[in-house]
Amino acid sequence: MSQLLSDINGSGGGGGGGAAASVTYDDGAVSPTLSASTVQAAIDALKWSTSALNLFFFGGGGSGNLSISAGTTTLTANTNYLTLTISGTGQLRTGGATVRGFALDLTAAPANAILARVPVNGGNASSSTGGTGGNASGTVIEINGPIAGATGGTSTTTTGGTGGTPGAASPALYGGSTNKSGAGGAGSSGAGGAGRTPVTTAGNSTSVLRATPFVHGTSLAGGGLPGSGGGAGGGNGALAGGGGGGGGSCSFALNLYFQTIARSGSTAAGAISALGADGGNGFSPPASNTGGGGGGSGAGGGFIYLVYGSLTGSTATDVLRATGGTGGNGANGNGTGIGGGGGDGGNGGTITVCNLRAGTLTETIGSAGTAGTAASGTTGGTGGAGGACQVSL
Repeated sequence: MSQLLSDINGSGGGGGGGAAASVTYDDGAVSPTLSASTVQAAIDALKWSTSALNLFFFGGGGSGNLSISAGTTTLTANTNYLTLTISGTGQLRTGGATVRGFALDLTAAPANAILARVPVNGGNASSSTGGTGGNASGTVIEINGPIAGATGGTSTTTTGGTGGTPGAASPALYGGSTNKSGAGGAGSSGAGGAGRTPVTTAGNSTSVLRATPFVHGTSLAGGGLPGSGGGAGGGNGALAGGGGGGGGSCSFALNLYFQTIARSGSTAAGAISALGADGGNGFSPPASNTGGGGGGSGAGGGFIYLVYGSLTGSTATDVLRATGGTGGNGANGNGTGIGGGGGDGGNGGTITVCNLRAGTLTETIGSAGTAGTAASGTTGGTGGAGGACQVSL
């Protein structure tokens, strides 16, 4: 602390007893601030900030100070900052790392200032072969990394193939569930591939007490569920229909621990985000009387776990965001071929906020994603919107 007590004002009469000294506290002269307005409040805050419990959750600041005003900083290990400031066009990508510190300044932070992972959308089908699922790339720092979305179905000269379903994760995922992918449209010589229902592993899991989902430095929970691949369109007996779109991949969990968080009305919505990726679009085949591919489903929104001691400044609206991915569009059929159905949007994720000093914990579970629309004749359906999950601080 650069200054704890300031402005000691008093007058001393020569030789006589002067007026009693008046001691005031200037929080603006302290870095990081203690969010106090009186000397006693500052002393109490300082005692609390150096308590064993506080140091366990927020650490001792061994990673030093970091200020990002432009460009991207990608973490490859857990960090423990003294101060972290993000403004302008700066971005911190956590990649599953646990981020701890004394003070987090988001007063001028942009959208996605702290991002769990850049969403990797499902691939659009570009032929009769299904689009690839969003990949699971990224350095896995904690136990659970992202899970890839499933590949879209591939068409034959007769029937369309069914899209794939992504693998499940263990332990259970805390983010949002995914929903059904779009079905492929029928061709003159066969039916389109069916849309895939979600995997059985439920998102927004309540199987573990969410108040303590992270051991110190080690994640026990992942993000949302990845999307399924869309069904392929049916063929015309000689040529294949359109491939289905790939499913979106899921996010890392985003876990943050800061003793103080500064925010303002200028803090962008979604400054802290864990987002589900979008599903890919189906392919519209060039051959006559063939069916269009169905859209892949969007991934569920991620999981944000935030622990803090105090807030400064004014309310930042929807600063935490864990939105589900949008479903891919179904493609048009050709001739008498039927269009593919749109994939469903992923459900919104989960945001858990713990005020350690007040001893309160709130949890917000996102809304369901919107269902994609079915094809109307040769016209493909539209992908559904992802479910919302957002919290103001």
